This record gives sequence, C-alpha cells and structure tokens, in this order.
Amino acid sequence: MVPLKQKINLVNIMNSDIFSYMVLISVSGVLTSILGMYAFAKRKTFSAGKTFVWIAVTSAIYIFGHAFELTADSRAEIKFWIAFQYAGLPFISPITLVMVMRFTGLDRYLTTFNLILLYTIPFISMVMVLTNDWHGLFYTGYLLHREGSYLLVDMDVGFWYVIHGSFTFGSLFAGACMVVWYWKRAGFAYRRQLMTMFAGLTIPMTASFLYLMGYSPYGMDPVPMVMCLTSFLYLRAFFMDRLTAAPIAKERVFESMRDGVLVFAQDDGLVDFNPAAEEMLPGLDSSSIGEKMKVVLQPAAANSGTGADGGSYSGIHKFENEAETYIQIHSFPIKKSSGELAGTTVILSNITQEVLLRQKLEELAFKDGLTGIYNRTYFIEQSGRLLKEAEAAGGTMSVILFDIDYFKNINDQYGHLQGDEALRHIARVSGSLLGGGSIFARYGGEEFVICLPGADLESAADQAEKIRAGIEEVFLPSETGMISLTASFGAAEAAPGMTLERLLHNADTALYQSKNGGRNRVTCCESPVSVS
Repeated sequence: MVPLKQKINLVNIMNSDIFSYMVLISVSGVLTSILGMYAFAKRKTFSAGKTFVWIAVTSAIYIFGHAFELTADSRAEIKFWIAFQYAGLPFISPITLVMVMRFTGLDRYLTTFNLILLYTIPFISMVMVLTNDWHGLFYTGYLLHREGSYLLVDMDVGFWYVIHGSFTFGSLFAGACMVVWYWKRAGFAYRRQLMTMFAGLTIPMTASFLYLMGYSPYGMDPVPMVMCLTSFLYLRAFFMDRLTAAPIAKERVFESMRDGVLVFAQDDGLVDFNPAAEEMLPGLDSSSIGEKMKVVLQPAAANSGTGADGGSYSGIHKFENEAETYIQIHSFPIKKSSGELAGTTVILSNITQEVLLRQKLEELAFKDGLTGIYNRTYFIEQSGRLLKEAEAAGGTMSVILFDIDYFKNINDQYGHLQGDEALRHIARVSGSLLGGGSIFARYGGEEFVICLPGADLESAADQAEKIRAGIEEVFLPSETGMISLTASFGAAEAAPGMTLERLLHNADTALYQSKNGGRNRVTCCESPVSVS
C-alpha cells in the first residue's frame, strides 16, 4: 500500500509535468501568433508569405485548442476542444507543403484542381471530427483518466483517422523531400533558409511519429509543444532576414535572363553561371566550376575582371566560335558589408546583331552600292587623315586616278546593265591586284581612285601599270561574247604642305594627259604643285 505522503508527491510531480507541458504549449501558441502577425505584415517581402500566414493561423487554432483541452474538466468540454483543434490541425501539413512548393519553385503544379484535391482530405477530416458522434469513423471511443488534477483522454482511432494520419505524415515527408531535392540546386546563400525549413518539417513529423508509437509522456500529443521550437526557428530566421528573400524568384530571374551571368569567387574561380552564359560560351558547363576567369572567358576577354583594386570593367570582345560573335562584357565587384572584395559578377550581352547592323550601316554610308568598294566620301575622309599622318611623320603618299576608256560606248552598245557589270568587273580586277594598306574607292561615274600610303611616285606608277595590264588582260563576259576593256591612269605624289585636294588635282591632270595621249596608259605628274 502506497503511503499517503508518497501519493501526494506523485500527484504533485504529475501536476508539475503537465503544467510545464501546458506552459510550453501556451508559449508555442503565442510565438506562432506573433509569427503569423509578422508574416502578415511582411507577406510581400518573402517567398510564399500569404501561405505562411495561413500556416500560423491553423497552427494557433490547433495549439490553443489543445491547451484548452488539457484544462477541460468534463467529457463534453474535451470533445468540444478536440473538434476546435480540427478546424486547424488537418490543414497545417498540406498548407506547409504548398509553402515548400512555392519556395522551391514547384508552384507551377499548384493549379486550382490540384489544390482542391490537396485540401479534400483535410476538409473531410474536419467534418468527420465534427460529426464523429453520429458515425464513429474518426474516433471509435474516448477513455478518460485522471493524471493528478488533470483530466486526460485516450482515443480509440477509427478508419478515417488512419487516412488523416497517413495524409498528414505523407505531406510533411513530401515537403522534406522537396527541400532535400532543392538543396542540391540552391546556392550557398539559401542553405540556411532550407535548413530552417527542413527542421520545421521534420521536428513535428518526428514528434507525431513518437506519439503514434506510444512514446509520449502520459499519452499526450507532443506536437503542439515542439511547435514552440519550430516557431522559434522561423521567428529567428525572419528577424535574421533568412526567409525574407524569395530565392526561387531570384533563381528564375537568374535562369531566364537573356544576358549571361557568371559569378567568380575572390580567387577568380567560377562559382555559378546561368543558361544564357552557357549558350554564349561554348565549352562552358558544370565541369567549368572552379576554372579561372581567363580560361572561362577565353583569351580575348582575359582582362575583363575587376582587377586587384576591385574596380568595374566594360568592353566589347569578338569571339571566334562557329559564327562570329560579339559579346559586351560588364564586370562588377562583389563586396562584403565590410567593403572587402568577395568576388566578381560578369554580365555577358550578345550584341552581335547590333554590331553587324552597325557595320552594315557603315557599309551603306561608306561603301559604293554598285561595286561594293568604298565611296568618295570615305576616301576623302580617310585619305585626308593619312596625308596628315604622313606629313607629320616625314613620310610620303601617292594617289592614282583612273577611269574606263570609252565607257559611254559600252552603255550605248550593250546597255546600262552591262555597263554596271563593267564597273563591277573593273572593281574586282583592280581590287585583286592591290596590296594591304591601300584605299580603293569609286570616285564617281566610271572613275576610280586609289590611295597608297608610304608609296612614292615610282611605286605608284608601278602599281598603276600592274592594274592597267590586268584590266586589259581580263575580258568581261557578256551574252554576245567577251568584251575588252581598258583604262587610263594618272598618278601623283604628295609634296610637303600639299593638300589632298591639290594632290587629287595633280593626279587628275596626269589622267587627262593619258587620255589625250591615246588612252590605256599610265601618266605621272612629274612636277607637282604644292600650293592649294
């Protein structure tokens, strides 16, 4: 027989344990309520904010309902508070699953139809508890027993309780699996967020499992108590700004950007990149992680880093891939809050179309539309610059003017289309005989001009003779047969202080001497006039 004093001590111990449990539950309810209010206030600043508010609401209903159940002193009160709990309890796990799906970027599966399916079992569970006295499918019986001064209840579970429990556990387990799956894809910055979320899923899941296995003290449900811990973890994460960002939204922006993005560590080793960068840089793949910037960006852009001083860089680089590609590279330093350099972000913009369009516009502005060689405007601009450079360096420069002999007869005899073909023919033959550094342009009508930087008059005469002979030797095909073409040339060398206008005038004078001398010949301006 147990002495009365010992019985009183046992009752006091049980009362103390249960009271401590109630205190923890109450603290859990308060923390969850604060979490819900904070989440509501900040619902637009973190991923799945509105969903988290509903988690807090349903959790608070469950937690406070369970606390009031422990204070109940009759069967009717206990059944009322159990029913109250199930206005929130069945919905916690599916709403948590929705939050995880939104956080990990799987919200595309959260269609209206799928959400209805997801909440069907929780809704039925709630209705089953409210109407349990009529069918007994959720609880088949209630066994009341006193532990100290508290009236506790053990329930015999029915058919639907098994479905409800399996669904609850399965939802939490699925959410935990999603977090683990996303962990492998997420950057290091999001690992702490995922750890918090994983703990928030697995702690109540473990407590629920222990409760179902009969390992909880006095047969009491430990989940409301451990939710004190999960609420604390979430609150701590919020106040430390670990859940205020939407990582999947950032990842989607990162993944869907048209510009390529490369992230390098402080040692210039590649840390991350997006699909656009992979398309722009052939050979860039997961195996490139850790490679140095100069290797990843190819030698043409090796100087595109921020440098030791942490400054920014911007430049356009030509990449020789399967197709000619122009990439504009911007690099920016990544700095810690202390100002210390932590790495480099490199933005790649494919501006090939813009560059090619600009080149095309330049061609339209400086190229002759019929022959494809430079036009007079471009020739005057560039030759004037070269003449000034030659004079400043103490060098020389020569020009050659020539036109097609009897070009009017070609138009009259063969037509203007054949005349156009004759101009193109002369441009092709002459261009093929010119060396690098020269400027070859159509001067007007059937007249052409060549600038030869660094060439004296003798060299210019030799070049003119070479072209004259080539034109004479290469016949122009036509529908009626081969057409023989010739051209007359005038060459002139720049004298000190001579303007381009006077140099061209001297070459033009020599050209007319060739025409007056019988055509198909080269004449040099032997006595250049150096005044304008």
